[in-house]
Amino acid sequence: MDYKGIIKNIKLIICLPVGRGGSYFFHSLMDDCQQIITLPDRHDYLYPEDFNIKSFISENRSFFDSNENNFNYGNNFLSKNERINFRIDENLFIKYFVEIKKTFKIITHKEIFIIKHLAYAKILGKDLRKIKYIFCHIHHFAKMEINLINKLKVYFKDYKIIIMTRDIRETISSYLKFTLDNEKSIREIEIARGLLIYLRATYIPFIKIFNSLNKNSIRIIDLNSFHFNGRNAIVKLCKWLNIDFESNMTKSTVLGKPWYGNSSSQDKINGFDKSRSIKTYKKYLNSNEIQFIETFFDQFITKFYYKKDNKNRIYQNFPKIDFFNPRLYKIYSTNEIKKTILSINNNLFKILPFVLKFLIVFIAYGSFPNFRKYFETKKYYKKLVFQKANAKINNIEFKKNLFLCLN
Repeated sequence: MDYKGIIKNIKLIICLPVGRGGSYFFHSLMDDCQQIITLPDRHDYLYPEDFNIKSFISENRSFFDSNENNFNYGNNFLSKNERINFRIDENLFIKYFVEIKKTFKIITHKEIFIIKHLAYAKILGKDLRKIKYIFCHIHHFAKMEINLINKLKVYFKDYKIIIMTRDIRETISSYLKFTLDNEKSIREIEIARGLLIYLRATYIPFIKIFNSLNKNSIRIIDLNSFHFNGRNAIVKLCKWLNIDFESNMTKSTVLGKPWYGNSSSQDKINGFDKSRSIKTYKKYLNSNEIQFIETFFDQFITKFYYKKDNKNRIYQNFPKIDFFNPRLYKIYSTNEIKKTILSINNNLFKILPFVLKFLIVFIAYGSFPNFRKYFETKKYYKKLVFQKANAKINNIEFKKNLFLCLN
């Protein structure tokens, strides 16, 4: 087989989430396409100069064992038969990797990246001659992932980037469904904290890298609109990628097997569902909460072409909490406090007597974890992190042609 010719022509798709945007859902639609090869989980492995295939396997267990795979995360509502179950032969993967690698006398990091995917594709029985793209799902914007994106942009000049996003009000509603199940959670704290988490984890990093990207290589997909447009959206996407539409691209699969996971709503889904195109945040958020979110995510909402419910009203106050709420005072166990003590990597703290360390952790972390969350979050609001972020995104123009589909 002409491995050199195949490798020379392969292009790259990077999928990035901004907010709880359904990037795993999108990943599952690309899974069984014969023109695309994707590993069955997010990709956050930065290749060292002395790349070793065995190290790659040991550091990426989720690609080889479903027990460690993130497609199963948060989907405990599924029966055992409905959960993803696979085991990839590691020795066969190494064999195929070495076989393809032998084609080259001198090998680059780009070629290693491609060969790894081709070796995996061979195990799945895919025809390598049909593969046009590698699909790389990068789920976080931490330093290592940003470095990986920057390297891949250099390796693949003709890259494509899919941004999966969602109305921040929908994101926070989804986030609350998770956090409020926790007996220690306080609604007012979690709304403010959720906004801060997504701002710092996805929105701000996206703003930072946006101008470094080729705008012709970007398409932004809103999750609700994606469900509404369904098959038509995939056809439009295939046209942009210059690949043939395949009917299996409308169904959710992992390694070709049906995936029913939907950690957001905790009910089964497989592929597009028009009922999920309807925004439901007004069922979960009251008018003051919506106004609060719209104030602090003002420019993010309008720049992504979402409509605000309160166009001229500004929410001035940080959410108030009831300090008599017994949920605030959930005390950690002795074992939890001991684990926290061991996890604190501070030289000054380490030399303190154990009793004093125990007392500090008990007060700061154990007795009042919600107080800590509340005041930590409030500190960032006082530092105007939202206002500064809104000012930065105000300088960015998302042209409508960047959006694959809009509400």
